[in-house]
Amino acid sequence: MVTDVKAAQPQKALPPILAGSVDIYINDYGWNGFKCIAAIGTSGDCPTSGISGEISWRINASNTLIISRNNGNGVMPDYYSNVGPWAVHRNSITALVIETGVTSIGAHAFYNLTNISGSLTLPEGLTSIGYRAFHDCNGFTGTLTLPQGLTIINEYAFSGCSGLTEVIIPNSVTGTRNIMSSKKKLFNAPLLITCGVVL
Repeated sequence: MVTDVKAAQPQKALPPILAGSVDIYINDYGWNGFKCIAAIGTSGDCPTSGISGEISWRINASNTLIISRNNGNGVMPDYYSNVGPWAVHRNSITALVIETGVTSIGAHAFYNLTNISGSLTLPEGLTSIGYRAFHDCNGFTGTLTLPQGLTIINEYAFSGCSGLTEVIIPNSVTGTRNIMSSKKKLFNAPLLITCGVVL
């Protein structure tokens, strides 16, 4: 898996790096802009902390990914090519903490972090959740109560989160990028929706 930890912009998909060939890619001119190259199924020497937009992130010794406000308004950028800067560690991340102060979750932020388990708690002050932000995070279980003050939930934000059994949407949600006409576009799982807006 290849992750460009310095960029949060659209990128062309790159071929996977096969085990045993990492050194070839690291030394190749075409790949020298990437700060982290690792064989499939490993994290190599990739960083376990960093800054992305107005948030900071770190993975602790318990394999918990912790997202914090770094500066400004705590806005997380959108991540294209389905990878946040922590994605190279997706096979080892088992829990997620998003701290108070983070005001938006970017597109594809936690895409396919399938080893995360337990409940998902989102912080007060969160105002938007990006496109496919939690796509295929199927280890989340139970009831998800979205925080009051949340205004925008983008399409497929929780698609594939099959472990959730109920989602409580606050009355503050006003912008939904056309997903309220079909809750399947938002969640793509059989669950109970309780909300202050009509689905």
